[in-house]
Amino acid sequence: MKKLLLMAALSTCVATSGIAQVASDGTFRMAQGITSLANQSTTLRAAMTVVEPAEEYAGGTGTEAAPYQISTAEHLAKLIQDSEKATNQETAQVCEGIYYQQTADIDLSGKYFNAGIGGSAYFAGVYDGNGYAIKNYTVSSGTANREGYNISSALFSNVWGATIKNVTMEDYEISLSFNNCSGCNFNIAALAASVNASIVENCHASGTIMTNTQGSANNVHVGAIIGSAFVGTTINNCSAEGTMTHEQEYTQHDDYASFTYAGGIVGHAYEGVTIVNCMNDADITSTGAGSSDKGVALYTGGIVAEGLAASILNCSNEGAIDATATNAAGDYTWVRVGGIVATMEEGTIDNCWNAGDMNAEGYRERQDPASIVCVRNNTTMGTNYINNEIAFGSYTDKETELTTEYMQSEAFVADLNGNLPEEGMEWNYQEGDYPTLREAGSTVANEAIAAPSTTTLRTVDGGIMITTEEPAAVEAYTFYGVQKLSKSVPAGQTTLDLAPGLYIIKVNQDVHKVRVH
Repeated sequence: MKKLLLMAALSTCVATSGIAQVASDGTFRMAQGITSLANQSTTLRAAMTVVEPAEEYAGGTGTEAAPYQISTAEHLAKLIQDSEKATNQETAQVCEGIYYQQTADIDLSGKYFNAGIGGSAYFAGVYDGNGYAIKNYTVSSGTANREGYNISSALFSNVWGATIKNVTMEDYEISLSFNNCSGCNFNIAALAASVNASIVENCHASGTIMTNTQGSANNVHVGAIIGSAFVGTTINNCSAEGTMTHEQEYTQHDDYASFTYAGGIVGHAYEGVTIVNCMNDADITSTGAGSSDKGVALYTGGIVAEGLAASILNCSNEGAIDATATNAAGDYTWVRVGGIVATMEEGTIDNCWNAGDMNAEGYRERQDPASIVCVRNNTTMGTNYINNEIAFGSYTDKETELTTEYMQSEAFVADLNGNLPEEGMEWNYQEGDYPTLREAGSTVANEAIAAPSTTTLRTVDGGIMITTEEPAAVEAYTFYGVQKLSKSVPAGQTTLDLAPGLYIIKVNQDVHKVRVH
């Protein structure tokens, strides 16, 4: 049965660093005002349950030593309630210095909230997902006839001066439609819509995002982890997988073009943002069609769509990227596709690699799809690597072109680890596959693993084989912290079935990471 849809709130966001409208002459303007948009579909709302906030958290006092405990949807609703602002100050920060810790998986099927965390202010606390999952976060909503609005949709709407860590968004479905809008800025993500001067680390998102925007002079910023990031934000050790599909249907505007910025991790990264140790495996498709002599732009990147004074370090993309734009008014389309970033101004890209297929239609001369960065100005290029067997390679001499075979070899892992930036995590070799970022206790797949002294653990096709001299407790978790197996095995040899994928395996008290083929 198709799961019920959660109506997550759409609430506006204004950042002083600003998401701007871009004119055809390169100038910028800001949409003004903070408002809140209610859930739109009364039919779906009637079929679902609104989550009422709990009176208290599950425990804790909100300090670093004793964070508030969140284990249910009702506790999340209380955090949403506590993160509302009490004034009309546009830059109000709430929950500052308060700590929250998730203590269980939270399933949001058939439920909806009336707002996002920081929906009318900036969340400034510390949220630790603690390795647990937020499951089935589903948004199906939209709005019409809006002009000059800043609209955000994500679990965390607005974030400033906060830390969000160890959060997993599992099986999310986001479907948004904006009809007859003009001059609006949209920030859309699974985790956080707009993030300023914050830390987002060890967060993972798996699911689907679909957007459709109709109107003129709209800016759409979409990423699986963050829609737009500003002012020194650090995004570390985050990953995305699934699909992202974005449609821009545009009409004539006298002054401004229409833009869609879609990145696997972040849509926009401005003013000193650092993205490090991030992996994208989400496929991204962007399309634009209509008629405007001011134009339409589709910027689509595996990690980031557009960066300004940003650093992208030690990141990878395996997701397929496809962008197509047509304009009945003539040759007023800008289609930029980059395996790591579509366009970068005054930034740094180092020790990144791309093995994702790419396609683009409607791009201008010398803006062909590029395996690392499509358009760059005043940007420092370190050593980066591309698969020269994908549909499009780089048109510059700034990348090292490699074969699939080499990029799936131990030699390539050695190249990456020999070129790590200061903040870089080590890469791990996977037999017959591209590298993955190494974590503590990681192993090489399909080789013997040192578990307890009386136990050996080996991956086999479709599972793991455990040989032990005494009974053992075995637990298996996905890379995102979702438990898939918990079993006691007898002495001797036991094979346990697991679907292909990357797992954290716990044998008694020893923890290891393996990939099942």
